[in-house]
Amino acid sequence: MKYIFVVGAPGSRWSGVAKSIYYSEQIDQSDDTPERTYFNPKSPPKAKQLMHRGAYFDPGMEFGNELENFDSLSKQDRKNI
Repeated sequence: MKYIFVVGAPGSRWSGVAKSIYYSEQIDQSDDTPERTYFNPKSPPKAKQLMHRGAYFDPGMEFGNELENFDSLSKQDRKNI
């Protein structure tokens, strides 16, 4: 399997499930960069709460806009996202 897409409603804590999968030794973590690590902006600076890491496909995130017309993308276009 090359990709794992995890989806859920905002506030449903689906990101916690994604983090659990992400930390598995069998998962490629090459998309993990400081720019792709998001902490809760409401958490105290000394107790940063990790919200998610890696590439996220969500409006307002790095790859959010590409999914707006996902059905109209060709197979090759989807591979390039």
